[in-house]
This record gives sequence, structure tokens and C-alpha cells, in this order.
Amino acid sequence: MKRLVSVVLFAAAFAGSVNAAEPPRTLRVAFDDRNFGLGNPYATIVTDGVNTIVLLFDALTSIGENGALDPALATGWEAISPTRWRFSLRPGVTFSNGEPFDAAAVAATIAALKRPEAQGFYMAAEARAVERVEVVDPLTLDIVTPAPDAILPKRMSLIHIVAPKAWAELGPQKFALSPAGTGPFTVQDWGEKTGRVVMAANRASWRAPKALDRLEMFNAPEQAARTQALMSGRADFAYNIGFEDLDLVEAAGFKTVVRPVAFVNALVLQSRDPASPMHDVRVRRALNYAVDKATIATVIYRGTTQANGQGIIPGVTGYNPDIAPYPFDPDKAKRLLAEAGFADGFSVRAAYWGAGLPEVNAMYAQIAQDFARVGVKVEFNALTRAEWLELWASGDWTGPRGGFGMISGTWNGWSYNDAIRAIESYSCRKPGILFCAPELEPLIDAANAEFDPAVRERKLQDLLARYHDLAPTLYLFAQSHIYAHSPNVAGLSFRHDQVAFENMELTER
Repeated sequence: MKRLVSVVLFAAAFAGSVNAAEPPRTLRVAFDDRNFGLGNPYATIVTDGVNTIVLLFDALTSIGENGALDPALATGWEAISPTRWRFSLRPGVTFSNGEPFDAAAVAATIAALKRPEAQGFYMAAEARAVERVEVVDPLTLDIVTPAPDAILPKRMSLIHIVAPKAWAELGPQKFALSPAGTGPFTVQDWGEKTGRVVMAANRASWRAPKALDRLEMFNAPEQAARTQALMSGRADFAYNIGFEDLDLVEAAGFKTVVRPVAFVNALVLQSRDPASPMHDVRVRRALNYAVDKATIATVIYRGTTQANGQGIIPGVTGYNPDIAPYPFDPDKAKRLLAEAGFADGFSVRAAYWGAGLPEVNAMYAQIAQDFARVGVKVEFNALTRAEWLELWASGDWTGPRGGFGMISGTWNGWSYNDAIRAIESYSCRKPGILFCAPELEPLIDAANAEFDPAVRERKLQDLLARYHDLAPTLYLFAQSHIYAHSPNVAGLSFRHDQVAFENMELTER
């Protein structure tokens, strides 16, 4: 069964409007959920392979399909001092509501994210890397950082630029319903009644769709429902069907792609509360030894992934090839638990959000069985995206927030194709701290301030080795995104790990 991405470039430029007598060329997509926050690009991080935010908005930079940093709304950048980066902007770009894109729009976006009322947004943390923005001229700006930051251009790939007048006049809630960006599509209907998001081609976009007029994206939270939508002809394209459905779908003549991405799944362990068993590093290590991750990878994930002992995968800056996964060793797990005073084990509640992650329920069921064998009784609780995001962003899982001792999480090497964002998510500097080891903070600062790529990579590798030993999480597996589509769909390509729908073509059904 072939698992390689086949990228078909649709080379003919689409010119002119669609003949009024012809039906719009509409690609129907079955996906797992509407974006939390709708058209507010700062309400949550983009992690899915199919996400409306990247269809509506652009950032200054973009991580390309090969992991390199590519131009987007900025065409070039350079460090003119250790704390000042100069960006040259793309000319002739307008927002979908007609507002001009220029340096003032970038400055307004970052200023809005730094205001106190914006601090509840998940992505507001990205603006903390910026001290101020100085407009040099309409197509040039300087971003000044409070300390030397070698990867500021990578960080800018996460701050999507909004039409400043619309954002200011509408406010975040109303803007989320009627967003204005520079991306290849605009929203016609969020599908709050129908569950079907309808998007129209933005012909004025600098990356306008080449051969599609509309996207109809319908919400199918269960992976079996997405498979059925494809098989029944209700969808042309489905995101994250189950691994167990691959043979069935391919036998029916559909095309499939299994695409590993730089998110390492994990269970974040409650180490901040001194009353938590997992405050003791021996317990955290014991839980890593207790799970038979190799069997989960082989049986549940059909050999498409492998166990990880760090939060980064090969190909991401900072990956440390000398870090091995924790081996499956339940006897050692029991010894460590006994040394920490938990010879009889303990009970714990865990929370997870698993939409979009194939076979998540089977994975957690196996983890619960493995934990039980060493005396740890875990109760897994499925959450909505909004509920999970509140726990992750706040760092507070106790008391009225649910009394959880573990929550699902990821080590995100995807956002920058770099280890630092994952590391910072498990550091004392994260708003809503998940894990804090004060001795690592100077090492993080040193990595951020290092402009020599080779030296910086060694600093990141050292940090990842220390995180492995401290075990703030149960390290699991790199995610894979699964795509399936009918033979009449061509031009499948990716901008980083998201589908570039603007490049796709739909032939006769």
C-alpha cells in the first residue's frame, strides 16, 4: 500500500470569472470540527491539516512543505542588530474587505495582541516576543525584541495579520463571524445551523485559488463518519479517516496519503502540585517505563509511527539523535513507584481532546491497561476542544477545573520546524505554566540568543536531553495526518502541514 505523498501541480492559471450558467466548482470536504473561535485567528493554534484559519489569513512568513522558512506577506527579512529585524513586505496585497495591507496593518495587529484585553487569546503569547513595531515606510517595518531572538522570523509565521480597521471596529467576537484576511478564501457561512462551512474563492488574494470556486466543509467529528461521507459520494476529500479504513478506502478506488507531522503526542503530568504523585520525577519516569509504546505503534497505528523519547522528530531543528525512547519495563516502573512511596500505586483522572487524531480512544485504552499493570488506575475523560484548550492555556487542572492529574498535549515542533516552541511550552515562561524547571530557563535564553545555527542546534539538543530525564510528560508518538480523496481530485499539495486547497483541481464527478 503506497503511503507517499503524490503532489500534482495544476499549472494552468485560472483567469476570469465563472460563467454564470456553469455551477461553481465546489470541493466537498469532510473534516473533524469547525475552528474553535471561528474567524478569530488568535483563539487557538492551528494544528490540523485542514483548518479554516490558514485559508482566510496569512502571516509574514510561512514554514514550507520541506520545513524551510518561506516568504508570505513578507518577501524578505534580515537582522540589523541582535534585537532588531527588518521585514520587506509584499506589494499590491489587499484584505478581503478592501483594506490595504501594509506595514501599518502589521503594527496594528501586533499592538492589538499586546493589549491587556487580548491576553486571553491563545496566540497572544506569540506577541510577547515583540517589544514594538516601527514602521519604516508602507512596505518596510522593523520588529524590535526585548532580548536577542535568533528565530523571530519563525515566530512571525504564527501571527496571522487581520484587516486592522475591521478588527478595531467590529471587535474580536463580531470579527470572528465576518473575518477579513488576505488568504485564498472568504467565509460565506460558518454552518452554525447546518454544520457545513461554506467558503468562496477570494480572487483578489495574492494566492487566489487556481481552479476552485467554493469549499463546502462539513463537520463529521467521528472518523467513521468521514470515511462514510467519502465512500457514499457526499465528500470528495476526507481528513483523518481511521487507519483501519485505509485498505477499504483504497480498494474502492480512492487515493490516500499518510503524512507524519512534527507533533509528538504526550500526556502532560501534574508535576506542579506538591500533593501530586507526579511531583516526584521518579513517578514521571515510572509512567514512561510502564507503557508498551512499541506495541501501540505496531498494532494500533499499523507501523506508521514509532515511540518517542523527546518532543521532536528527525528533520526538526534541535532533534537529538542520541535520545532513545523509554523502553517498556514494567518491573522498573514498579521499583521507581515504590522508591517514591507509591508501592501500591495511585488513582488519577486524565482529560483528553482527541478530535482529528486517529485511533485516539484505542491508544488511551491501551495506556490505561498498561498503567493498571503497575498499580496506577487512570480514568480518561474526553473533552471538547474548548474545554481542553482552557486547561492547556490556564495550566490549572485542579479544583473546579476538573481535578485532573494528566491532560493530553503535544510537543509542537511543527509551528517553527524548530524545537524551541515545544520547549517553551514546558517552561516557566509559558502563560499558564504546565511544567517549570528554573534551572533550564538560562539555557532557553541562551538558545534563543544564539545566531550561529550549529551552536544553537547543540544547545537545543542539550535541552531536549534534560527534558527527557525530567520527564514532564509521558512521551508517545508523532502524529500522522491521513487524507483520502476521490480520483477526480488533483493538485494535492501542502503549505507546511496544511492542505493548500488553493492549488487543488476538481475534475468531473
